[in-house]
Amino acid sequence: MTGDWDLPFAGNIGMSAMLLFTSLGHFIYTKGMEMMFPKIIPFKKMFVYLTGVIEIMASIGLLVGSLHLMTANLLILF
Repeated sequence: MTGDWDLPFAGNIGMSAMLLFTSLGHFIYTKGMEMMFPKIIPFKKMFVYLTGVIEIMASIGLLVGSLHLMTANLLILF
């Protein structure tokens, strides 16, 4: 450890923590998340759970050196 600041990694840690906390909402407040979808969309609960899992995977991907750039770009699309 050199004592130098690694701002990109610090940002990845912060974004990862935020994604983990928001993913909890998908599993704790599922009904409220379902209500955000228009009535015509089927399988709302599945989409809520799926996006929660995507957020967990993205939070891990941001912390893996070889995956963080691809994960960041996929999060932009997400």
